[in-house]
Amino acid sequence: MKNFFFCNKCQVILTPKEEGGNVYLECKNCGDKREFVDWVEHVCSKCGFNKSTIVFHEMTGGDEGTTTMYRCIRCGTKEREGHLA
Repeated sequence: MKNFFFCNKCQVILTPKEEGGNVYLECKNCGDKREFVDWVEHVCSKCGFNKSTIVFHEMTGGDEGTTTMYRCIRCGTKEREGHLA
């Protein structure tokens, strides 16, 4: 998954938003929005919402595992699982 998505009209980074149970990417500049399908189920420890974006980080050397980073779509809380130091 890409880390950032950009508006096709004004090239501003799009922000994930939840609306009516669906997830959209919305431009804060022009208001354009499109459906976002690259979310995963992960319950946020702060607000309890169950949809997050996900990024995997791999260490470059040694025998360390992958770290999984979640970002809640509703409140933006970031959480991690794994070995990132």
